[in-house]
Amino acid sequence: LCFLADALRGKGKPDKAVWLYEQIIEQLPEDKCLTKARMQILAINIIKMIRAGNYAQAETDLIKFKAEYAGQYSYAQGLSLIANSYAKMSQYEKAITLHDEALVISTSEKLNYSAKLNIAKANIYKEIDADNSKAVNTAIDKFIADFKNNPEMSNLLYHVAEPYAEKAHKLQTEGLTEQANKSNFWAIFIWEKLVKELPDSDFAPQACYAIGASYGSIADYGKAIEYCNKVINDWPDYELWRPYIMIAICYDKMAKEGKVTKPQAAEMIVQFCKKVISDYPDADAGAVFVAKNFVMRYE
Repeated sequence: LCFLADALRGKGKPDKAVWLYEQIIEQLPEDKCLTKARMQILAINIIKMIRAGNYAQAETDLIKFKAEYAGQYSYAQGLSLIANSYAKMSQYEKAITLHDEALVISTSEKLNYSAKLNIAKANIYKEIDADNSKAVNTAIDKFIADFKNNPEMSNLLYHVAEPYAEKAHKLQTEGLTEQANKSNFWAIFIWEKLVKELPDSDFAPQACYAIGASYGSIADYGKAIEYCNKVINDWPDYELWRPYIMIAICYDKMAKEGKVTKPQAAEMIVQFCKKVISDYPDADAGAVFVAKNFVMRYE
């Protein structure tokens, strides 16, 4: 039952997990998992308070959690889970403190790695919240130095930026252009750092393309095309249908907005879309469809 409850908690079903932990407490009072069940229920309730923004109650319960369960098996894991919840609510200092506490007592290599990674991410995010580009730059440098021996490091850094790109897209669809541009700025800031510092890494071309797509989303078509061309020139083995289509979309929008003439746009759109059709016939079906449609419209 305890194993099943743990699995439910890990899959984002805390209420069902709590129900199972309660069954252990009520029906198996002599079970060896009794203390763990009580500890997990308290941890889940703390997380609920954090997500509800009730930080005062969360802190009260956290003090109880530490007093009653310090030294217990899974205590460090509980601290890390609580820390992650604080991070999701942008309470980065609190998250860092709890991850640090977990590191002091944990003997799990997996948990220690996760805690160190989450601390590094939180240090970047808290400086972004402070709108301090110099400090963000320093935090990214430390991130790169700390994980330089990890073959997945460029992947990790790439995904540090993703929440800001996703937030920018959401804000843009809601018509909050200024806030969207700010969020986009930070996504681009991180990806540019990746491209500059790790040009030979697996995620450098993806980051460069993402920069272009981000500029395209805020109608800075010149920058979007610039970064897409950089992908094409610097990483010829990348899935070039992506920048080809992005360039075509940018020229289509520029023609509609009167920033280039239709003949100028047509020349570039047809050129890049024909490359998609001829060089990447098995690429994303949507991209091939868009390419063929553009050629029909502009040729």
